[in-house]
Amino acid sequence: DIEAFQWVFVLCGVLLSALVLEYQKLLKYGLLYSTAGIPVIQDVLKGSLISFLTMIVLVIVMTFLIWKNRNIMGQNTFLLMKEEMEKQKYEEIRASIEQNKELVHDTKNHYLVISEYVKNQEYEKLENYVDKIRRNFVKINPQIYTGNHVVDLILGQKRILAVQKGIDFQLDVTPLSSLTMEEREICSLFGNLLDNALEACEKVTDKERKKISIKIEQHMQMLFLEIKNGTDKLPAKSGHTFLTSKQDKSLHGYGLKSVERIVTRYDGDLAYEMEDEMFVVSITFFDL
Repeated sequence: DIEAFQWVFVLCGVLLSALVLEYQKLLKYGLLYSTAGIPVIQDVLKGSLISFLTMIVLVIVMTFLIWKNRNIMGQNTFLLMKEEMEKQKYEEIRASIEQNKELVHDTKNHYLVISEYVKNQEYEKLENYVDKIRRNFVKINPQIYTGNHVVDLILGQKRILAVQKGIDFQLDVTPLSSLTMEEREICSLFGNLLDNALEACEKVTDKERKKISIKIEQHMQMLFLEIKNGTDKLPAKSGHTFLTSKQDKSLHGYGLKSVERIVTRYDGDLAYEMEDEMFVVSITFFDL
């Protein structure tokens, strides 16, 4: 969009330059021969007046385009910041896994200490020691394996959140090979889609429809992703874009924009629909 606006600015600049030269005739002939009644002069004046009005319209259009361009650039900057935040969230999850690996590795030593406390019947010290170990563990879900560590981390973390919120989390995944998308893009794509699904399910009153179903398939270079979630109502749309239902609309709605931008970058196909009271997001990448 920004590149398209730049070409529009160039075109408008060329037109304005030509019209400024034409408008000079209005000043020259209008002041000298406005009362002469010569038909040729009158035609020149009429043409110059039309050029002048066209210039006014172009200036108004360019003003609007400049405002729109700044707005789009602001959205672009915000999306990049949001993706960076998603990447930081992913790094935090990965750090949690490494921390838990260290704790598991030290289990043998912990067992020796605990055995010594039990042997000496120092139960208060035992309770404090076990409590310290428990606090050091960070909740993660290592059971999900897709072949892509970023997808594994995101799906694992979102499944924990779903369980905490009483949401049924169903997963159907075929092993994934290497993807050409950057890690921050994978994190942003799956993170935003699942965050939206979790948010929608939280508002569902029927417990049977409080569920999220995820299907991921890869065939050669083609990747198919489908996320279904229960919802009480279909989100409002403006054109091809869904509108956020949150009160502060200025700070929300960028999740799906980020998803759409990633899908567009890799020439994918994105579709939304309602199916059996479930909101369905389908994404197909044809060449990854």
